[in-house]
Amino acid sequence: TIRDDIKKRLKESVMTGIVDAKGRRWKPEVYADMVTRTKMMQTYREATSNEAVSRGVLYAQISSHGASDYCRFHEGEIMKLTIDAPGPYLTYDELQATGEIFHPRCKHVYSPIRSEDLLSER
Repeated sequence: TIRDDIKKRLKESVMTGIVDAKGRRWKPEVYADMVTRTKMMQTYREATSNEAVSRGVLYAQISSHGASDYCRFHEGEIMKLTIDAPGPYLTYDELQATGEIFHPRCKHVYSPIRSEDLLSER
């Protein structure tokens, strides 16, 4: 019947009620979890950068946890915490712009490192 069809469509729309900019359908609870995780990681990263730069630390190393997506190519990589830091390293924004790392639901974090540690690696 028409009534049953409408009920079925309404139920389905609740189950996949959110459509993102790329046209992917999300269940509301999955989308809310993804947004929450992503925002928490952004907050963590910003706080880490601000604290490190306030101490004069200009670099960080990206974590390694055996990622299977494109993130794996950036594991252990050194990055700049500020655009003004010397050296050939990319900033967080430049890395994120690649679409390979620091994406929604990305588990990578970074740890501040002193420039002296960079010199000892060469």
